[in-house]
Amino acid sequence: MAEVYSTRSFDKPETGRVLIPSFKSAIFYVHDKCHHGKGVQMTEIQNWIVKPMVKWGARLVGICYRNLDRVLFLHSPMKRALNLYYNDFPDLFFLHIHKCGGTSIDDAIKRWFPFSNYTIASAPSFRAAKSFYQELDNFADEAETYYVPKYRELLLLYLMGKKIKFISGHIPFSKVAYSEFGSKYKFITCLRDPVERWFSTYLYIRFVHRDYGRTDEDIMTFLQSERAKHLGHQYVAYLGGVRKGEDYASQPAIYRAKANLHKFEIIGFTEHLEDFQRKFEDRFGFKLKVPHKKKNPISDSYRRSVTPEVGERVRAICKPDLEIYQYAIDNFGPFSEEES
Repeated sequence: MAEVYSTRSFDKPETGRVLIPSFKSAIFYVHDKCHHGKGVQMTEIQNWIVKPMVKWGARLVGICYRNLDRVLFLHSPMKRALNLYYNDFPDLFFLHIHKCGGTSIDDAIKRWFPFSNYTIASAPSFRAAKSFYQELDNFADEAETYYVPKYRELLLLYLMGKKIKFISGHIPFSKVAYSEFGSKYKFITCLRDPVERWFSTYLYIRFVHRDYGRTDEDIMTFLQSERAKHLGHQYVAYLGGVRKGEDYASQPAIYRAKANLHKFEIIGFTEHLEDFQRKFEDRFGFKLKVPHKKKNPISDSYRRSVTPEVGERVRAICKPDLEIYQYAIDNFGPFSEEES
């Protein structure tokens, strides 16, 4: 919880945490600086007055919208206006596959649903699943391949039942969610070249990630692990749905993932984000401004150092996902017959 200043001192704490001042103490701070002839910089006004007011104002509006029936002054014009505003928007579920540019897309869509969106965050849902399944002896072995995705699927069903307008997260395709809510929610996702995605994921869990799932193994050691193989069939698992003991390199699993692709309203590609934005506007009637996130500088330099042998081994591991990706490009890509 953010601390709130009750004095006139605005020195940052030793912990380095950003403190959000109360409006009254912020006014005192500005008054004192002006009184002593020091002046106030625009960045200080922005950080200590404007940002807190915007944050708490947006939070108040969100609380009011979520509790429309309990807020008396929203029982007439404003309530009707908000309901009409949201009735014009579709209900969306964004199936976010790791390292496919999904964070940028997620942020862009959320701007259209400021009062009714929810992202099932990876780390908290992992910890919750771990607590929920703590009595299982094999949780650690199948956490990422079955138990955690299944737990997130339950959260997805709960949020759809609550009629949240926009839901996103690292959640595999749910047959139950599509069957129960497919007529209301539009499913969308975004794919990336599987080999590029594999390397990006490895670099992330090796050099960037600080939470669960981090690895300290060099790439040659990592290639020998089951986890490396798991990264090569993420599309099969996410798009086909997770199953206990499933062989995601098998043709039935690949076929199921291909069939489920046809249940998505929009399938985008990281290499063609402008096409994704065009499809989004055509289907739903509003524009997306997808921000271009900075690329990890480690990625380009590391890829240049990868030997052809390592590249071929990664490509072999990604064979199931490459088949899914090529199928998606042929059927839903920017130059596919379906789009022409």
